[in-house]
Formats: sequence, C-alpha cells, structure tokens
Amino acid sequence: MATVKKWIAASPDDVWAVLADARSYAFWVVGSHDVPKFDATWPAIGSTFHHVQGHGPFKLSDTTTVVECQPGRRLLLEVRIRPFLTGPVELVLEPDGEGTCVSLTERAEGGLGGFFPGFVTGPPIAVRNAAALRRLAGMAWARAAALGQAPDDAGGPRGQRG
Repeated sequence: MATVKKWIAASPDDVWAVLADARSYAFWVVGSHDVPKFDATWPAIGSTFHHVQGHGPFKLSDTTTVVECQPGRRLLLEVRIRPFLTGPVELVLEPDGEGTCVSLTERAEGGLGGFFPGFVTGPPIAVRNAAALRRLAGMAWARAAALGQAPDDAGGPRGQRG
C-alpha cells in the first residue's frame, strides 16, 4: 500500500471539480493518455470511465469504477490496468487553511502487481502518485485562479507546500 499527501492551493470544491470530471484523469493520472468513454453520472457510486494507460505500442485500455463517494470529501475507486494491476485508490480531501490537503492511497491487489508484497509495489506507486498529485494541484489551482479564487500567497502550483 502506498499513501502520498499534498497540500493544494485551492479549495476542496476546486479540487473536487477536477475529480468530478472523468475526462481530467487523462491529464493528471501519470501514464493515462485518454478517457474515451465515461458514464454521465460520474462520480456517482457504480459509475465507470474507460481509460488508456501506457506509452507507444504498449497501451492498455481498461476501466475505473466508483466504489464509494462523499462529494467534496472522499472518493474510493476500483482501478484496473489488466493484466498488471487492479486495486483500490482512495482520495481524501481535507480543508487546510486557504487550501486542501489531499491524501491518495493505492494498493495493488490483483493482476501481476498483486503477486508482490506491498514493500515491493508501494514505492513505485508512491512515486507515480506523488507526480499525479502535483498535476492535480496544478489543475485545481488553475481552476481556482480562473474563477478568481486562488490564494494570493500560494505562488501558483509550483509554489505550494507539501
């Protein structure tokens, strides 16, 4: 299991708006390139989006489904990149000053990744997800800035703490 956290210079509503747009996952999830199809009810429980992961000739198409949803606070997903990985991904948003602390936890339970213990799969997942949270931070901050709601002293997505 791997958990990473990041403070984002945007409100929980701005971060949630990015998470609630299934198409955004193609931009902030590392390794994802496209979300060609998604349920209009995303992120309602049971809703799914189809995604393309990988690079060059090594691309896989699979799905991500919402298992639990507390709008503006928590999203639990079942992610599939078969045959390599299946497992839960949890995103938790907590207000923190003028921003949001986002916690992302992922566990490889199935696929080839499920054969390895967490101390093997955890570190590379954590590195990938730390980069994903940096991208999510940039998107949420840009949304807040476009709406004139970004904190003045945050310095943009690169000036954020965490």
